[in-house]
Amino acid sequence: MELTLSQLKEITLGALEVTQDVDGFHFSRMTSSQVAVFTGVDATFEPKCHTTSGVRLDFETDSDFLKVHWHKPVIATRTFCFFDVLVDGLLTLHSGTYDCRNEPEGEFCFALPKGKHHVQVFLPTVVGVCLASVTLSDGAQVIPSRPAKRILIHGDSITQGYDAMFPSGCY
Repeated sequence: MELTLSQLKEITLGALEVTQDVDGFHFSRMTSSQVAVFTGVDATFEPKCHTTSGVRLDFETDSDFLKVHWHKPVIATRTFCFFDVLVDGLLTLHSGTYDCRNEPEGEFCFALPKGKHHVQVFLPTVVGVCLASVTLSDGAQVIPSRPAKRILIHGDSITQGYDAMFPSGCY
């Protein structure tokens, strides 16, 4: 089953808004007024405002597999585009491309162990991507995971994890 906008909103952490259009699902970390402030200072900041740094899907599921199709990257100054998937806290998959200018879309699919598992899909840190689809087994449970506490961190490129190729390693 392909997850719906409503389901993705429930399981997304690190984004203020999740929207859907003909391209798929988009994740916004900033309000439009925040983007306007940054781009007012320097227009080259705009692509950086639209990265998916710190955004992740976080849920429990009994699905037999996870499949993610992504595309339409907003390219900032780096071109690598990597996703990390953790299953029960262990890095299970590191997938993506070193050059999303030449490979502007991708997909990963892998089997999940039997039973219910905690799955975290960390989106790329230095580009913004659109998820065309997120697919699980038909009839699988999708239970949102919520941290006990939430914090907001303001900072520079180090805070964003700007050169991190493993998005799950960012804070």
